[in-house]
Amino acid sequence: MTTASPSIFGGAWTILRARWHVARNSFWRGKITRKLSTVLVALVLIALSYGLYTFSKFIVRGLLHIEEIAPQLTEQFGSIDRFFAAVPSIILTLFSFPLLLSSISFALSTLYLSRDLDTLLVTPVPVRSVFLARFLEGLVTTYLLFFALLAPALAGYGQALGYSFGFYVALFFVLLLLPLLPVSIGALLTMLLVRFIPAKRLRDVLTVVGGLFGFAIYVGSQLLTREDFATPQNAERLLRFDVPALPTSWGARVMVAAGTGDLQTLLIFGSLYLLSTLGLFALCVVLAERLYYTGWVSMAGTGGGRVRRRAQRELTAAEGRSTGTPLGAILWRDLRVLPRDLQQLSQLLFPLAISVFWIWRVITDSQFNRATLGAPDAFADTTLVGMGLFVCVLIASHLGLTGLSREGTTIWLLRLAPISVWTILWAKWLLAWLPFPVIGTLFVVTLGLLKQLAADQLIQDWLLVMITGVGVAGITTGLGASFPKFDWQQPNKMRTARASCLGTILYFVYTGLMLSLVSGARFAAEMWGNWTYLAGWGTAIVLTLLALWLPMLLGATRLRNLEL
Repeated sequence: MTTASPSIFGGAWTILRARWHVARNSFWRGKITRKLSTVLVALVLIALSYGLYTFSKFIVRGLLHIEEIAPQLTEQFGSIDRFFAAVPSIILTLFSFPLLLSSISFALSTLYLSRDLDTLLVTPVPVRSVFLARFLEGLVTTYLLFFALLAPALAGYGQALGYSFGFYVALFFVLLLLPLLPVSIGALLTMLLVRFIPAKRLRDVLTVVGGLFGFAIYVGSQLLTREDFATPQNAERLLRFDVPALPTSWGARVMVAAGTGDLQTLLIFGSLYLLSTLGLFALCVVLAERLYYTGWVSMAGTGGGRVRRRAQRELTAAEGRSTGTPLGAILWRDLRVLPRDLQQLSQLLFPLAISVFWIWRVITDSQFNRATLGAPDAFADTTLVGMGLFVCVLIASHLGLTGLSREGTTIWLLRLAPISVWTILWAKWLLAWLPFPVIGTLFVVTLGLLKQLAADQLIQDWLLVMITGVGVAGITTGLGASFPKFDWQQPNKMRTARASCLGTILYFVYTGLMLSLVSGARFAAEMWGNWTYLAGWGTAIVLTLLALWLPMLLGATRLRNLEL
């Protein structure tokens, strides 16, 4: 007796329902801290949504009021009604561009690099059902952001302009269909690329490209601050995002037409919007069976790239003698492994690129130049040292919080080795501290030469960076060992939520306190004498010892009691 195979939508519904049951049971049977954190995140999102709704309504009503009482203030920007009509189109387009650029990475991680694909693709459901279920499941986060951030802002806009209830109904359906267009394009491109490029290699390349794109956005945002933003020229540039030929503009016109009761415009642009979003999504599902299955099979048959014999063998006797101690051997191995992972390497190079950009700003920006270069301003000096510390802290946080987790499932080899847990932790700590003597020294010396600092001031700034690095490395390494994650499948998911949250709060608070103590002591010494200067440095050293010892002690205890 044979049973009929489920339909595409029936198989997708079965998978999605099973995933929902797993998520629900994991929540109800999870720890109380996880439940509380989930509820807290939900409350924060609700508060943020309400704040965006109120702020959007306040801004629109404020501009309308300004146009009524002082129309000359808005004349240089043109008709205010023209801008209000283009606001939904501009917002939808600005949200869609990042989604389109990240859609390839989204499709790659959802459709090819997920851990449960081996099980799903051998279940008695069509391949298109698996594709559809993974596609829709991956959109959950996107929809959460859209309806928590974008929907309240547009709802406040519609409320301020007095649109009817149809605007809010159209807003719901427009946002429901909006992610389908860019993500479908990304899925099609991903399925084509995976036929020629291994999925894991493509992931590494996309990570580097994403880092470069993020750096370009950061540089662009910094350059915009060098001139006034609220100018007619920038307003005209913003209006260029209202392109009538884009589907996002069609969706915006659907909302406005529904709010104003323009049925003809609603039918025309509603039809175009439905055809562009649902049509491309249907095409993506139709082409998924052959492209998706072929790409997944080729990925499953690869061994993860070329085999480097020298990278996979153990240390030779000469290399072992050159490391000197077990601590040196662990540190040397980590230094050799880090550059081979493009994802981790991009996370380390991004802060370096930021530091180079800041130094370039110091040299080329005339206003920044007059405020800092050659000026005996203690506040400006502290600000520049804070820049160097920020760069080093970003790098050290990644190295420290993932120090023990980088061992992965082979952590038992390190634990069974005849070395103490403190040796392992000190090796991880030393790796997290290295950015401060290497990058921090270069940053402080470069800015010190540009500012023509005296030798004693240069030494004090350098000591501040080195001592702060001791505490930051202790916090990150200790918390990374206290809350490790050894079952990670992707390098960007080595950190646990507890280690990331606690670590970020603690090392930023600690770094701020160190800057405040040292710079405050410098100002206080001018009024009350040198004893305040010594007291500030003494307090900073005591704080550093606590930041080093307490997290490391907690990490050593957790590592010693680790069950393998």
